[in-house]
Amino acid sequence: MQDLFIGVDGGGTKTAALIQDASGHSLGMGIAGPGNIATSVVQSWESIQQAIDQASVAANINLQNFNLHVGLALAGTESNMAINEFLSMPHPFKTLVLKSDAHAACLGYHAGQDGAIIIIGTGIVGYQISKNKIYRISGYGFPHADEGSGAWLGLELFHLVFKAIDQRIAWTPMLSHTFAQFQNDLPAFINFAHHAQPMHYAKFARTIFAFKDEDALAHNLLARSGIEVDLIFTALIKQSGLKSFPLGLVGGLSSRIKEFTSNALQAQLVPGKLDIPHGAIMMVKQHLGWPA
Repeated sequence: MQDLFIGVDGGGTKTAALIQDASGHSLGMGIAGPGNIATSVVQSWESIQQAIDQASVAANINLQNFNLHVGLALAGTESNMAINEFLSMPHPFKTLVLKSDAHAACLGYHAGQDGAIIIIGTGIVGYQISKNKIYRISGYGFPHADEGSGAWLGLELFHLVFKAIDQRIAWTPMLSHTFAQFQNDLPAFINFAHHAQPMHYAKFARTIFAFKDEDALAHNLLARSGIEVDLIFTALIKQSGLKSFPLGLVGGLSSRIKEFTSNALQAQLVPGKLDIPHGAIMMVKQHLGWPA
């Protein structure tokens, strides 16, 4: 049977799958729900399969007729328990390589060359590959870490709304708008907060961006996110010992957080070459010894 390569990017909010033939030609792309294995292994596998199925439909191919070599770049790989549970699940793939979404993102962004990235999405992580060494900053998970991320921004917004409800701080347009989404009903607001997953909090980042020019609290939250991104950048410099290296900001919030980062960080930014699904395919090709 012929070989197909599939690169999967599974994040806290969505999962994307790309199918390529052995020559590197892209055949189809599919999108599904969250793929973070630390949040739910079952949900992650479901999202992966749905995204791959959609990609096969787009490519108009029957996957059962091919050897499938799959690179999985998933959020949540900092949890060994989640990794072990995930890998214990049955799958139809001839080859499966699982690494973090940050690893594939860095590979793809710099097309396999040395460099660093900071992913700013539902979560946040800094990742650098230099002379076959890997340096990783943050990405420890939410809510105990991931400062500066979309989920963190949403949670910080909720903290402020609770303060306004108590009259510890004054209501602002952003806070009023947020509470109004729950019909100004405190029990409903509390219930959401008790059960919300990272992706649910991350959706409120868009509220913060919507009010950044008219609400000082919104602007301050985004400025704090920029500070956290700068701290990751500085930590990469300390760990790698390199004062200068190609850097990319990637992830759903990266383009909007960029303006809140330092000039020193922005001076090292370079354009990206490939995305995470392409980087995931590079992962599995490296594993098999194929040319990337």
